[in-house]
Amino acid sequence: MKLLSITLFAVLLSTSTTSFASCPSGLTADDMYECIMMEGSGDLDYGKWAPEFYKNVDPEKAASVRAVYEAETKEIEK
Repeated sequence: MKLLSITLFAVLLSTSTTSFASCPSGLTADDMYECIMMEGSGDLDYGKWAPEFYKNVDPEKAASVRAVYEAETKEIEK
């Protein structure tokens, strides 16, 4: 059983499809976790997805995520 587990782990490491998340540091811990999980899978852009998803459910969270991404964009433009 131990040999099977080690072999499976080695195979998973060798076939990794790692994608990196580009989350701004101004996010709260919960939002950062959510961002890393969403963007790390390579499926979507958290900065576009979160404000749309939370606009009716949690407008304050949608506004705060949008503000963090806008602040980072302004920081980059400087």
